[in-house]
Amino acid sequence: MKHATMEDFETIKGLFKKYRSVFPHIRNSKIISRIESGQMVFQDGVMITYSIRKNKLKIGTFAPIKGDCVLHQILVSEQGNGNASRILNEFFKFVDTNVVLSVRADNDRAQKFYLKNNMALVGDVSWSKGTLPGKVYLYRKQPII
Repeated sequence: MKHATMEDFETIKGLFKKYRSVFPHIRNSKIISRIESGQMVFQDGVMITYSIRKNKLKIGTFAPIKGDCVLHQILVSEQGNGNASRILNEFFKFVDTNVVLSVRADNDRAQKFYLKNNMALVGDVSWSKGTLPGKVYLYRKQPII
C-alpha cells in the first residue's frame, strides 16, 4: 500500500473538489492531517482515508469492536477501470482486521460496489439530525468475539 504524502496534496484536494456534493464537509486541514498521520492511502488514482477504532462507539445501529478499521472516504480519479476494487482489496489485506464504513442510503453505486467487494450490510445510520439516512457495511476479517 502506498500512503499519501504532501506531494499528493493538490491531486487529492482536486479529487475532493470533484466529489464536493458527496463530501462537502472535508476541509484542506483534514486532508493534511490524514496525510501527516499516515491514515490516507493514495495509489493508482484511488484515495482511502481510514482510522483504527480505539473505542467501542457505535456507527449508527452497528457496534464495531476496538481495533476495527473505519474507512472514512474512498475516492477514485476515474471510475470503471477496476482500480478501486483492486486497491480496496489490497487495503483489506493491509489492515488485517475488520473494515467498517458508512454510506449515504441514496448512493446506490457505492453500495453495489461494497457488496461486490465482499462487504455485508450490517446496520443503518443517519446524519443531519436524522434527515440524511445511511447504511453501514462491514468487511469481516476477524471473527465476532
